Amino acid sequence: MGIFKFDALSGDLLSALKNSYSEIVEYNPDTAELYVILSDGTFPKTDKLYSVDDNSGLIHPDDVKAFGNALNAECFKRGIAEKGETKRTVEIRRRASNGQYRWCSISIVVARNDDGKIFCCIFTRDIDDTKKQEIARQHKSMNIDSAFKESCVFVCEVSIETGSLKIIKHDSDRTAEYIPEHFDTLAGEIGRRYVCEEDRDEFISSVNVESIADALETGSFSLFYRINNDSGEVRWDNCIAIPSLDEETGEKQFIYYVRDVTEEKESQQMETNLKIMQKELEYRRMSDYHEARYKAIIEQTDIISFEFCLDTGKMYISPNFTKKIGTSVDTSSEIDMNDIKDMIAEGVVYKDDVPAFTEYIENFREARVSECICRLRTVNGEYCWYKFNSSPVSDENGCGNIIGTLQDVDSQFKAMNALKIRAEKDLLTGLNNEAKFFDDIDVVMHDKSGRKFALVLFDIDKFKIINEVYGGKAADKLLRSIGVKLKAEFSDKMSVGRLQGDNFGILTEYEDTSELVAIAERIADMLGIYEDIRYTTSCGIYKIEKRNANPRSVFDYAKLAKSTIKGNLMQTYAFYDETVKTKMLYDKEIEDEMELALIDRQFEMWLQPKYDIATSKIIGAEALVRWNHPTKGLIPPGDFIPLFERNGFIVKLDEYMWREACITIRDWLDKEYEPVPISVNVSRLHISNPNLINILNDMTAEFNIPKKLLELEITESVFYDNQKELFDALIDLKNEGYVLEMDDFGSGYSSLNMLKNTPFDVLKIDRGFLNETLVTDRGKKIILHTIAMSNDIGLKIIAEGVETRNQADYLLECGCGSAQGYFYSKPVPRAEFNAKAFGEVAPAN
Repeated sequence: MGIFKFDALSGDLLSALKNSYSEIVEYNPDTAELYVILSDGTFPKTDKLYSVDDNSGLIHPDDVKAFGNALNAECFKRGIAEKGETKRTVEIRRRASNGQYRWCSISIVVARNDDGKIFCCIFTRDIDDTKKQEIARQHKSMNIDSAFKESCVFVCEVSIETGSLKIIKHDSDRTAEYIPEHFDTLAGEIGRRYVCEEDRDEFISSVNVESIADALETGSFSLFYRINNDSGEVRWDNCIAIPSLDEETGEKQFIYYVRDVTEEKESQQMETNLKIMQKELEYRRMSDYHEARYKAIIEQTDIISFEFCLDTGKMYISPNFTKKIGTSVDTSSEIDMNDIKDMIAEGVVYKDDVPAFTEYIENFREARVSECICRLRTVNGEYCWYKFNSSPVSDENGCGNIIGTLQDVDSQFKAMNALKIRAEKDLLTGLNNEAKFFDDIDVVMHDKSGRKFALVLFDIDKFKIINEVYGGKAADKLLRSIGVKLKAEFSDKMSVGRLQGDNFGILTEYEDTSELVAIAERIADMLGIYEDIRYTTSCGIYKIEKRNANPRSVFDYAKLAKSTIKGNLMQTYAFYDETVKTKMLYDKEIEDEMELALIDRQFEMWLQPKYDIATSKIIGAEALVRWNHPTKGLIPPGDFIPLFERNGFIVKLDEYMWREACITIRDWLDKEYEPVPISVNVSRLHISNPNLINILNDMTAEFNIPKKLLELEITESVFYDNQKELFDALIDLKNEGYVLEMDDFGSGYSSLNMLKNTPFDVLKIDRGFLNETLVTDRGKKIILHTIAMSNDIGLKIIAEGVETRNQADYLLECGCGSAQGYFYSKPVPRAEFNAKAFGEVAPAN
C-alpha cells in the first residue's frame, strides 16, 4: 500500500529487521489505514493503537498523553509542514499479547510518495528488560546516594532471595570483626555481642531478611537500638532498610544502612530533663506564696486544698471539703491515713476508682508530682468526677510536705467522655466503631508477650434483602439487637465492634483453635431470629500470626475467609489459610485478564441440545459459556462464573452471550435452516436494570430475529431476593414476546404460590432434584404430580441433567416431553451443534 516496498526487501534484510523490531507497520495518516508488515507476536495486532483518544487500555494510562503528542497524525503532519520533521521516537508502555504492559520504543519515519502524500512507517522495538534495568539502576543509585548523605557507619546490599550481602561501606569500630556471607548471621552476631540487653530481643527478632522483607512489602523499616562500643560507652544506632533491584539480574534486594544517632538522642534527653526542671521550679515558686494569700486564692476559686506532712503522716484539708463531699469522717482538724481508709470503706470513693485513688495516696511517700481523677460521693449522695493534683514542697526547716488541690471536673470530664464515646463507639449498637476496633488490632499487632490472638468476623447473609423487605428501621433494630447480644455474651473479649455495614468483629486472645470454633458456633446459635425476621450469618476467622501486617489487612483476611462460605447453608464459619490465599491470587489473576479476554473474544458460546424425548429430535439449545484461554486452555466455568457474579462482570458477559446467540440464530435463518430457540442466562443483576428490555429489543432488532427464538433463563434462586421486582420485570419481558424459562426448578425456593402466579412459560427441572427424587417410589410420585400440575396450568416442562434411558422413559411416561443432558449430548461448539441439528459437515478435530 505504501511507499517503502517491504515486499521487495531481500531475505537477509528482512531477517535483520525481524531481529531488531517486534513490529513494523505501514500507516497512512490521511486514511488511518494500517498494514502490518511484520510482527513477532509480542504485541497484539489492532487497528486502534494509533488513535489519540485511546480508551482501549492498549497504552499505559500514564503514557497516553506522551504517545499522543509524539505520534498523533495531525500533530506530526504539522511538524512536517512547519519544521520539516521526518522522524519521531517515544518510549511508552504498551499492552503485550499476554495482557501485561511492556516498555517499547516506537519510531515513526515519514516520507512522501510521487503525489506528495505523506506515508509513515512505524517501527516498534521491545525494550522492556533494558528499561526496567535502567529504572532499577537509577532508583538504586538514588537510594545509595541518599544513604551515604546520612553519614552512615555501615551500608550493604542484601539479596531477599538468598540473604547474601555485599558491603558498600563498613566502619570496623562499630560492627562485628568479620563479615559472614549471610545477612542473618551478621545481624545475629551484632545482636548478641554489641546490642544492649534491653534492646537485644527486639533487634534479633526484627533485623533479619524475612522480617525486613515483610516490613518493606507493607511499608518501611526502621529501628533504634543501643550498643556497647569498644570503649564501653553506650551509643544509639538507627538501622534503616529500603527496597532495591539488582541492575543485572532484576533480583529483589534491600539496602541496609546504619546511622549513629547518639547526639540526636542525647539532645532529646537534655530537652526532656530541662522541661522537668522547669516544672519543679514552677512548683517551688508556688509553694513560696504567703499562707494568707494562699488561703484567699483557695476561697475565691472554691478549690479544695490539702497538705500532707511526710514526717508525721498527718493531713490538713480545707473547710470547704465537708461542704461538698459527703463523709462521716471529721475533717475539721488534722486527719491521718486511717481516716482516709475509713472514707474509702464507707464509699466516699466510687468502688471502680478505689485502686487508682489508693495508688495516688501511696505515692505521697515517694514525694513526687502526681495526679488522679476519680469519682467522689457528694453531700447529696451523687458521685461526681474530681481531679487531685499534688506536688512536694519543703518548708524553711527542710521538712517535706505534699501540697495538693481537689477540683470539681465533673462537667468537663463527662463532656470529654461523651466525645470519646462518640469517637470510639458505634452510635447504633454501642459497640466499638471501626476506627477504635482497628486501633485495638494495632495494639495486638505490637504485642511482644507471645500470646495468640485472632479476629472473628461475621455478617448477615442477604442483609440488603432484609433492608429492602422489612425497611431501614427494622434493619437497624436487628443490628441493635445483635449489638446487645454480643455485649452480653463477649464482653470479656479484647474488643467487640461493628465495622462496615452489617459486619461485626470480635478480637480475642486464644490458646487453642477449638476456642475460636466455639465462638463461631455460639454466634450462629444465639443469632438467627429477631421478631419475625429470620436470618443466617457467615463467619470468617483469621489467626493473627504475622505481626507486620496492618489492621486493614487483618480485616481483609478474615473477610476473605468469610467470602468462601457465602451461600453455603451447611457451613457457617471458615478459617483463613494458604488455600484461601491461593484462591484470592487466582481470582485476582482472572480479574486482571477478564476485560482483555472479552475484547479478544476468548469467551466462546457452546450449545447443549434440547431434545424431544419421544422423537429424539433437537428442539432447542442452551447457551453455555466457555473461556478458551490462549495459554491456559479451557478454564472451567466454575472458576470464573461465581467470581463474575460477585464483581458484576457477569453483566458484560451475559450481554456478550446474548449477542453470540443472536448472531447464531441469524446465521441459521440466512442458511434457510428451520431455527430452534436458544435459551440464554439472565443474571439477577440484569433484573434490576430498568434498561433491560431496551437492550434485548435493540439486539433482536439489529439481527432481525424473532424474539421467541431468544429464550430467557432466570434461575429459581433469584426469587429469594425480591419477588415483586422480579415478577414486574418478567411480566414486562413476557409482554414484549420473549419466552421465559425458570432454571433450576426444585433447587430449594419453589412454592405452590409462586407457581400459581408465575409469568414463566417453561420450567426446567433441576438435575439435583431429578436425581434425588427418582431413586425412591415417593420421589417418583413427586416428579409425576409436579409435571402433571405444571401441564394443567399450561407450563411446559423440560428436564435437565438426564443421564440414562430409564430417566428419559420415566419422564415421558409422566408427561414431560423435553430433556437435555449427557444421555443425549454434552455441550458442544457451534459447528458441532450445527452438524447434529442441521446436518452440516462436522469440522475436523
